[in-house]
Amino acid sequence: MTVVNPKSISGINSITMASGSDNLLTIHTTNTTERVRVNSDGDVIVGSGITVSPDGDIFATGVTTATTFSGAFSGSGANITALNASNISSGTVPTARLGSGTASSSTFLRGDSTFQTVNTDLVNDTSPQLGGDLDTNDHNILIDDGHAVKFGNDADLEIQHSGSNASVQNSVGHFLVDTTGSFYVRNSTGSKTSILATPSGATELYHDNTKQCETSANGLAFPSGKGIDFSATGGGSNTSSEGELFDDYEEGTVNILIHDAGGSNISVQTNTYKYTKIGNKVYIEGSFVFAETGTKNGGLMVLYNLPFVPTQNGQANGTYWYDGTSDAADVTGVVYVHTNSVAYLKQATTIGQPSNNKYLTFNEIQKNSTRPLYTSFSYITNS
Repeated sequence: MTVVNPKSISGINSITMASGSDNLLTIHTTNTTERVRVNSDGDVIVGSGITVSPDGDIFATGVTTATTFSGAFSGSGANITALNASNISSGTVPTARLGSGTASSSTFLRGDSTFQTVNTDLVNDTSPQLGGDLDTNDHNILIDDGHAVKFGNDADLEIQHSGSNASVQNSVGHFLVDTTGSFYVRNSTGSKTSILATPSGATELYHDNTKQCETSANGLAFPSGKGIDFSATGGGSNTSSEGELFDDYEEGTVNILIHDAGGSNISVQTNTYKYTKIGNKVYIEGSFVFAETGTKNGGLMVLYNLPFVPTQNGQANGTYWYDGTSDAADVTGVVYVHTNSVAYLKQATTIGQPSNNKYLTFNEIQKNSTRPLYTSFSYITNS
């Protein structure tokens, strides 16, 4: 039967086509474009995207929209089962289930734009389990308190929130944080940084947003005025104004020199002086050999070039010793420091006689250039 350009056809209860024809029935629009076809298998084909089999199966390509549907969609992609609200317990909205599990162990796409996982994850039903919502409007993954996100074949890495605290647990190997920028540990209240790891390699520790220390190529470095606080030990008996912050340490080589009372420099050689500063205490020790002998101005010999200024004039803690040509010619004594950064050598003995409590003078150094003058003393500084 062929009908050309009819307005309508009525009164036909059935249409039977001749056997052997592959195109039993086709319906075209006025531009001769085929819209519907019934083939020899009984399939109804609508356009190029939908096929309805005699068994009631629907095969569709492209975008499929369903308000309420029960049945199974199959193909090369994921298995999708559309359920209405009565099929599951995720609310009263139409829902589509992803995965082959039951309604209580699958992943659901709800009609209110919420992605819900029920005792499963987004990969397959045998993987570690999740529970919670993916809110597509706020772009957030919401995992209920007490449920964990687990990674790895044996669920080695776990992230969860208990309702009171958040935790990240790694049971195998190392936990690594890789970043090309800086890594911050920050308290969101007041945006206060606690730890900062920089790309240069330094790791900084903060208290109340103030840096207290950092790692460096030489070890642990403290900013000016910061250090190790020993205040937990408490002060001593009958003390006051205790300072229990260890904030200064320094060591190095210092070029200690000597001149006479008139300020004329005395030549020395083999200078070996070193210093150590711990807090406000300065330690100096070393020796040199006189490169000239004889009388300069005949006055006092004064050490100068002290590395730090003494806080007051007085006797330092320590001694000096001049190695004479014999034990009887040795000279020993104490060191007095002065706030003008010099030190005087006061004799405890003199050559061949008891001490007359006088300061060492240049003409008392015997005429040779092989005998060293040793000094070892310490003093207090405010520097």
